[in-house]
Amino acid sequence: MKKLPLLVSLIVMLVLVSTWWILTGRAPVARTTEPELASRGDALVGRLNTRLGTMWNPARPAPDWKPPQALRTIARYPVEGGELKAQEGERIQAVHRRSWSTVTTLLPPEVTREVGTFLLSTDGRGGDRGRVKLAPNGLSWQLALDPRDSAPVERLNTLIYQSAFLTALAPSQLQTLPEGYPCPTVLTSAGCVQSGSLMQRYVRTFWSDAMLKDWRRRKVAEQPTQTQAFFAAYPNTFLNVSAARGPEQDFAMSWTAFILGQRPAREDTAAQRKVAFFYSDPQLTALRLKILRRVSSAFPAKS
Repeated sequence: MKKLPLLVSLIVMLVLVSTWWILTGRAPVARTTEPELASRGDALVGRLNTRLGTMWNPARPAPDWKPPQALRTIARYPVEGGELKAQEGERIQAVHRRSWSTVTTLLPPEVTREVGTFLLSTDGRGGDRGRVKLAPNGLSWQLALDPRDSAPVERLNTLIYQSAFLTALAPSQLQTLPEGYPCPTVLTSAGCVQSGSLMQRYVRTFWSDAMLKDWRRRKVAEQPTQTQAFFAAYPNTFLNVSAARGPEQDFAMSWTAFILGQRPAREDTAAQRKVAFFYSDPQLTALRLKILRRVSSAFPAKS
């Protein structure tokens, strides 16, 4: 066989190497830009809204918070490796396993790995749809759902709202301080957040010192009846009344709008800018798209 000219040999070699890269999954992949991620997410939100009904509606309140004595605990399970673990002498009921499966189906592992305890509790239909709370050891979160409130869009909103806390107040986002040492960043219900953390950047951007002082003076966190007055005192600042309960609830509501809604067409108000805030981080827009794809798979279009 005649030897191929050098140029032809090089071309053949390049084709073979390129084919090998593709077949082995090692081919260089063009990096998706933040605007592309945002556009893909917005397009998917549009399709899901048609399929499920409007997912994000500011008129929809956040999961209602009630004192523990108002709730009846149905079941409590430790979570290890993303799976429910039965307590000694007990077994995991199928209906409870399905409830946890809803969580792991809609939320990716990088979010659910923060959950150390899964609870099912109820106050009857309506009212408290779910809640999250940092575990006493400070190393994981407790996530609770009300099985009586299982309408798809309501359950989806509840889980996305809860995922805001799991994402922004994960133990890796918090810092340990000596007893009595003041928090130099932002003090949350979970503890003092790290400098430069997502929650700190959000609060520093949208909650002025004067606004925080007014919020504390009114004792909005301790007196929910003050929420409406605080909301009215800062027009166009919050997405809804529920968001005015405090910085964490404000963050969680804006996060829910970011995940389940479309990018604001304008950024004229603080409420709009709060949602747009998340789009500046490619990691967050990528997480949004990942969650939306999981939602789309969980609720496929009818053929």
